[in-house]
Amino acid sequence: MKEKKINDLKRFFDMRGLKIELEFQFTDRYNYNDIIKLFNTILDNNKNCCFDLTGGKELAIAAMGEISARRNVPIVQFNVRTGKMVCIRNFDYMDKEQKSSMTVSENVILNGGAIATKKADGLKWNLTKDFRRDIEVMWRINGRDTGAWNKFSKAVANIGMETEDGIDLQFKTCIFSLDDRQKKELLNEDIIDELKREKLILNYRLKDGYLSFEVKNRQVLRCIIKAGNILELYTYMVATEIAEEQGFYDDIQMGVMVDWDGVENGRFSKTKDTTNEIDIFMMRDLVPVFVSCKNGEVGKEALYELSTVAEKFGGEYARKVLAATFVSRDKLKKDFLIQRAKDMNIEVIDNIDVLPKQEFKRQMAEKTK
Repeated sequence: MKEKKINDLKRFFDMRGLKIELEFQFTDRYNYNDIIKLFNTILDNNKNCCFDLTGGKELAIAAMGEISARRNVPIVQFNVRTGKMVCIRNFDYMDKEQKSSMTVSENVILNGGAIATKKADGLKWNLTKDFRRDIEVMWRINGRDTGAWNKFSKAVANIGMETEDGIDLQFKTCIFSLDDRQKKELLNEDIIDELKREKLILNYRLKDGYLSFEVKNRQVLRCIIKAGNILELYTYMVATEIAEEQGFYDDIQMGVMVDWDGVENGRFSKTKDTTNEIDIFMMRDLVPVFVSCKNGEVGKEALYELSTVAEKFGGEYARKVLAATFVSRDKLKKDFLIQRAKDMNIEVIDNIDVLPKQEFKRQMAEKTK
């Protein structure tokens, strides 16, 4: 693990284009005298050096303080949450308000992982002005009845035709082949009329027992056939607007598939990759923010998955947010999940489907500080 961590650090600095020579010294972290001896050796060989105690272990920090006091060595600490350099002793020749930032990819590499080359959804989203409008429209439809939207999405996905590139904008099915429940879900007039009016589905025909229509484009199709995409996209769009208006986030990624050990094994490899998809992954300065989006009832498993991924790729500084249209219709279950989230340091934004956008923005910014 030491060798892997060394390689991860080298990859991290190379990715940032920093020409830094890394030298590693090892000691028993539980042996105070050995730590003191090592620090003295480092000082003897590096007269003009400074100690940084950011993220250090207790004994190492104590030893660092003793050595600094005895030999008048500069000592600093960097506050990851505030982005400020704290001068502990004899250190005043650096910009204390220097901004530090990191990309999502750099954060994943620094924590020993990698972003999988094959994205979870297979599509890179492009938030053009036109598509932002489409997102707003579909979000409005979803907000009127999230359950109906989810059922409609599943029904459309079930009649989709697979092609060589895995996607087709043309849909056609025989209504007679569907049972009453499937017909009700697929022929939801409120949803269809709105999609037709906004030109998100075109050439809609229901005649002689056959239904056919065409979807506007691939991005709209992905929102329609996968119900959860619309909440993720709406949250992603809101986050980008916060960044544009306030400069709040340095990097925002959606649908990030992370590989835990940083090594992607081939399809036919006996070793299978451990991966997780992170709905919205953001960096605010050096603080990673993980957002899990649930466009329907939330189970406790979602909290554990969010917490586990955040611990692996963010550690104690990570911020965790659960963004949901509704946590649960059952009050007791909802209270239980909200309390459990609180105990796990997970911020919850509930009932997003009825929140005005400005309120959603306010809560998102507030809960990711």
